[in-house]
Amino acid sequence: MTQDSGTWLDQAGARTRAVRSGIKRSSELEHGEPIFTSSSFLFESASDAAAKFSGDEVGNVYSRYTNPTVRGFEQRLAALEEGECAVATASGMSAILALCMTHLRAGDHVLCSRDVFGATVSLFDNTLRKFGVDVTFVSLTQVDAWRAAATSKTRLLFLETPSNPLNAIADITELATLSRELGAILAVDNCFCTPALQQPLALGADIVTHSATKYLDGQGRVLGGALVGREELIAPVVAFNRSCGPTMSAFNAWVMLKGLETLDLRMRAHSDNAQVLAAWLQEQPLVERVHYCGLANHPGHELASRQQRRYGAICQRPRQPDQIADQAGDRPTDRVRPEEGNGNKCEEPTPHIRWAHLLAPTIHPGNECGTTGAERDGNHQRRRARWCPRKSEAGHAEQRRRGHQP
Repeated sequence: MTQDSGTWLDQAGARTRAVRSGIKRSSELEHGEPIFTSSSFLFESASDAAAKFSGDEVGNVYSRYTNPTVRGFEQRLAALEEGECAVATASGMSAILALCMTHLRAGDHVLCSRDVFGATVSLFDNTLRKFGVDVTFVSLTQVDAWRAAATSKTRLLFLETPSNPLNAIADITELATLSRELGAILAVDNCFCTPALQQPLALGADIVTHSATKYLDGQGRVLGGALVGREELIAPVVAFNRSCGPTMSAFNAWVMLKGLETLDLRMRAHSDNAQVLAAWLQEQPLVERVHYCGLANHPGHELASRQQRRYGAICQRPRQPDQIADQAGDRPTDRVRPEEGNGNKCEEPTPHIRWAHLLAPTIHPGNECGTTGAERDGNHQRRRARWCPRKSEAGHAEQRRRGHQP
């Protein structure tokens, strides 16, 4: 069997689909997915070329149209979101632009949450208005506000949940009901959760948008975006990409394919770390408020618990971060990422809380600060002492041995 597809894969769990979906092995029977960097492809005959160019037959023509590596990424992402199909784009913003240019026209009306990415606001408020599209920004969490602002010309409801960076939570199911009443498309930016934590299509959304640059890649290597949904909604976007060109490169698609393989593991670690960090910040006297939907006192906590498998990696930056770090005797921000520093050793823990630390970096337990392979077996308690806010007495003793003050 040379292709990982079929009924068995459709019935497989998300982690299996993250590794096996979208693979079509060549006659070389390679283990890993190849990168098809070719700009164009060959044809058996002139009639074969004509049929593929016209779309009468499925096949590769030109990499702005189709590319095997990009197609593999699209199929894998669609499998994880449990959508019919996906289209990959050059960036997250190009995905949103392609959505709007495909499904909107002059005179249409868009409802958009106020709590969206800044570039999305600029796209809707500046660019789309030039083409005669009216846009109204409403509160993310107030369904009644969406309903009150809707008109007979509303064609698109756009939101991201959880929002950036306050972690506000939208009721996707309620807004899906409203969009159906209006005959409009509900598009949900799932960038913060990814399909590992949330599946908006299953909650009633029509289209899911992604900035694949963020968690889908996971390591800041390449740019990318995607739309996932029903074929009738995605097919026009594919046609737009063919004509206008905001397509994903084969190399970027291959990197994203590798990122999807570890997505579930990374999102679990991100979420678990953010939960610990948010709880610690909440206890600090100089922190007025912590915006993290994993906290029980967050206004969207109950809704997030229903819609999401975990609460994600983002919690809002506290007030006066340097003072908090200086006055807190027990700092989770000592948990500098293990890869920082020179070689395999980390620099000394920083006393400052920076924005990057509030994004709950993934812990890599096999590469502790300043350790060798021979030390790792006995490092579980030391790791817990170093990375957990409430250090044990054993952890304090370990830090004193290393020359740090607890």
